[in-house]
Amino acid sequence: MSLKYTKGWSGERRAAQAQRCRTQKPWLHSTGPTSKEGKKVAALNSLKHGARSAAFNKLRAALVKNDKKLKRALKSLASQEKQNTSTQKYLDLRMINITQTRQLKNDERTERKDVQG
Repeated sequence: MSLKYTKGWSGERRAAQAQRCRTQKPWLHSTGPTSKEGKKVAALNSLKHGARSAAFNKLRAALVKNDKKLKRALKSLASQEKQNTSTQKYLDLRMINITQTRQLKNDERTERKDVQG
């Protein structure tokens, strides 16, 4: 005698449960929420998330449609930022160079005046 393992209920058990449900009619005895607040809460029982709502699907479609445009705009913005950063670094170094050159010239003038003076 081998043991047969089944997943879930057997056909006999399922048929017996169905017969009990038809006899007892539990749906006639359930009351559910009676207050307005309870009914509002019960209305949200099956709500999992809004990721499949019509509004979300419309937004997703618009994002997919404009994804390439958005990527191009972001790349352009990034390259502009990189250029601005490079330009700013160049200008900063140039300003430092000019400041150092002016300082050296002022130092030379001061030395000449001291020597002539």
